[in-house]
Amino acid sequence: MKKCRELFRKALKLLGSKKRQITASLMCLVMLLTIVPQGSLTVLTVSSESDLSTESEEDSSSDYSSSSTADHVHQDEISFSKLDGNFTRGELAPGDYYLDSDIPITKTIIISIGTVSLCLNGHTISQECICNNIGFYGGGIFISNGTFTMNGGSISSNSGSEGDGILVSYARFTLNNGTISGNTAKKTGGGIYSSRHTLILNGGNVTANTAGQNGGGVYTDRSFSDFIITVGGSPTITDNMVTTGADNTEVIEENFCIGKPINPANLNKFRISDDFSGKIVVSTTLVPTLDSPTVISVSVKKDYSNYFFSDKDGYEIFNSGSGNNQVLKLIVSHEHEWQESWSSDNSTHWHECSACHERIDEEVHVPETDDGDCSTALNCSVCGAVIIPAHSHHFSGEWLHDENGHWYKCSHSGCTVIDTKEAHVWIEGISSSAPSYFADGQRIDTCEICGKTRTIVLPKLIDNIAPTGKIAIDKNSWNIFFNNLTFGLFFKDTQTVMVTSEDKESDVDKTYYYLSHKELSEAEAKKITAWTEFNGSFSINPNNSYVVYIKITDKAGNSSIINTDGLVLDNIIPAINGVTDGKTYCKAVTVTVTDDNLDTVKVNGETINLIDGTLTLYPADKVQTITAIDKSGNKKSVSIRVSDQHQWDEGLVTLEPTASEKGVKVYTCINCGETKTEEIPMLAPSIINGHNSTWKPEEGGILTFRSNAAF
Repeated sequence: MKKCRELFRKALKLLGSKKRQITASLMCLVMLLTIVPQGSLTVLTVSSESDLSTESEEDSSSDYSSSSTADHVHQDEISFSKLDGNFTRGELAPGDYYLDSDIPITKTIIISIGTVSLCLNGHTISQECICNNIGFYGGGIFISNGTFTMNGGSISSNSGSEGDGILVSYARFTLNNGTISGNTAKKTGGGIYSSRHTLILNGGNVTANTAGQNGGGVYTDRSFSDFIITVGGSPTITDNMVTTGADNTEVIEENFCIGKPINPANLNKFRISDDFSGKIVVSTTLVPTLDSPTVISVSVKKDYSNYFFSDKDGYEIFNSGSGNNQVLKLIVSHEHEWQESWSSDNSTHWHECSACHERIDEEVHVPETDDGDCSTALNCSVCGAVIIPAHSHHFSGEWLHDENGHWYKCSHSGCTVIDTKEAHVWIEGISSSAPSYFADGQRIDTCEICGKTRTIVLPKLIDNIAPTGKIAIDKNSWNIFFNNLTFGLFFKDTQTVMVTSEDKESDVDKTYYYLSHKELSEAEAKKITAWTEFNGSFSINPNNSYVVYIKITDKAGNSSIINTDGLVLDNIIPAINGVTDGKTYCKAVTVTVTDDNLDTVKVNGETINLIDGTLTLYPADKVQTITAIDKSGNKKSVSIRVSDQHQWDEGLVTLEPTASEKGVKVYTCINCGETKTEEIPMLAPSIINGHNSTWKPEEGGILTFRSNAAF
């Protein structure tokens, strides 16, 4: 036996090497059958109904499914080869095998690196069981770094130090069916010892096994964090026992022993599948008292108390907690006395047994409506416990602010109370855009306390000043609106009108002009609609009167109107009537001078005042020149002579004289054309009829004479 232990230590060392090869020398630890896989081994059995069962890779409640045995095809379409009935020992190459007859194993089966799936197909390996073997570890089966599934048969009457039915190390063991019984371990794990493992119990029986110290039926070493225990189906773990404890005293850990207290922080898992219908007897090295029950599970989401029972009278399984925080405990059996009043801690409330202090109706506190004020406590609306105690406000952190001020909020979690609001202290910023007459500007101010910014709109500039301008004609100019015009400016030629406009605010928009022939009031000028847009200059022509009105608008909509005085453009010369230039008049003569805009009349350079538009020139011994000038500068001159006597011509007989009528002779002045008439005396009468006629008395008769005039 001493030699076997030495060989086993060497085997463990080899398991950690790269190749992990297990030699036949290690197999002396098991007299009949020891399977030592470095890859994995799956052992399958076929029932009398010829169902093929196989292991599943999932941690489910059913680790096998079936298919026909005729062709031995695995559910994943793996073809199985027949294992020769002559194979009784030695190394089994990786592959998938089935039996068509029982195989008596005489010595160790060795599985090297790889995977072996073995379908028993209703037959057996070994004699009738894996039994009557002796080993320091795993008297019946030692599984390391592999997988082993037991679907039937028995492992019994094996012995050793630990795990004398099955020892699972760095491996996966699934018990679907079969019996592990009558095995004896000097220390721990009479039936099953599982360390750093995955242990799945879906069925079968672990019964009547014995351990010297811990876990007569099943022992799990929880000193490692890389294992999972799953219990499902209907396994039975019962009637196992432990002879003495580590201190040689009796203990109650015969059936299922977890070697170390549960540490919720590690990755260990103890799972019970939904289909579990069996019973697990609970044993523990920590003997519960009325005041101190023994915790046997971590917090779970389901009540599993019906799956466990105590292997000692006077004890029972109790499910403590609720919701996601249910814990199994082994307690001393007694009649619970549940208090009516609530007990509580910081997070939950419950009704407590006054005898054992166990809890029922445990629930998380339900906070009452939070008023958002940490200076008042927040209580549970069910039990009244203080969930969050009252605090004094602590105003700190980042400034909060709005348009009107800034403040601190209480820094305690959930508190919405704010400190007294203070007004902003603004620092005027630089304009980001200056206002104009057409758009607002903008300035960003910053509060020097909290950093809040505000945008100040700088209103657009207001231009309420009308534009100015000047009208220029010849040497005259105007820059205001005139009333009471005189029409005192005269021009005889076409005039060019020049206009200059100016606006020092929003700038000149447009300039217009309007020609009126009469004076307009300012109100009348503002009503003008027939403005003409000014473009450089324009002209006004003679023989009309004008008032030039100019309208100037700026880009802000202001406008102004200016105008000229009354303008008269006249190129018609004055008229001098009643005399003819160059003619001599023999007596005083009246002269008429006319002009709409007559200015002066002079005779030989001397100004004459007209009377009703006329003047009289009297005889003089010199030429008299009449000069008329109007206000536009038009001029007319006429020169004449005026004498004090006529100079008659020889006359002209206009009516010859007769014996009965005087004649007429007309004389005309050769200077002025004036005429005079003189009579011509009548002629002496003369006989015009009967002249030289004779009358004789004797002859009688009448002698008749006719003259041209009376005698």
